[in-house]
Amino acid sequence: MSGPKPLSGDAARPKKRPRTGSCGENFQLEEGNGWTHGRSAAACVNLPLVAVTNPSPHSEFATVVSGVPRSGTSLMMQMLAAGGIELLTDSERAPDAGNPRGYFEFAPVKRLRNEARWFPEALGHAVKVVYALLKSLPDDVAARVVFMQRDLAEVVASQRAMLSRSGNPTDVLPPERMIEIFRTQVDETLEWVSQQPRLQLLEVAHAEAIREPASVACAVNAFLGGGLDVSAMAAVPDPALYHQRTARR
Repeated sequence: MSGPKPLSGDAARPKKRPRTGSCGENFQLEEGNGWTHGRSAAACVNLPLVAVTNPSPHSEFATVVSGVPRSGTSLMMQMLAAGGIELLTDSERAPDAGNPRGYFEFAPVKRLRNEARWFPEALGHAVKVVYALLKSLPDDVAARVVFMQRDLAEVVASQRAMLSRSGNPTDVLPPERMIEIFRTQVDETLEWVSQQPRLQLLEVAHAEAIREPASVACAVNAFLGGGLDVSAMAAVPDPALYHQRTARR
């Protein structure tokens, strides 16, 4: 398995982007050319955790869960399913020691660069799209992107552990170089996403989803327009499955 390819030129230089949403602070949802201020995730913790039954607009957009591999995308898919959003998945990749609850992948996503005619099927559903393929999303379908952010040292350690379990080499690139490449590529990708009028973005910290699941569930529910069972979402994260954590976690 080869590592991610370094970017060059302007793409290799980190860019400052507006934070269209972030759990753990007063997040903002970007709509059109203005800003709609949402309730902070911290404030949501104090709200009763009951199922929300108000009509929601989920069928009007696709919910895209993204991030680098091993950043918590499968966890977020589980939370969305518990909240009441139907997942667009198949059973091609079975659960294993790396993800005992499953990967929640959809095989056509791998061909997104060359074939995106299936993407309207994602309307009203949640689908996993690895960060490197976000730029291949069709420009005629609205989507809300929940982007998982995890300490990149943990990401690389988790990826190396998975490669080791499967008997693949783990020394393709030094961990420090992998972290540098991932950071650059993620910054460039999120800068691009934040500039697309058909996309909205919420960044979610993996560690916070484990530590403060009620806060994250409330923020994601607000970002997606409401109507989700935030209590069921908050019950999904299991700290026992949080491996490869840095010492400060």
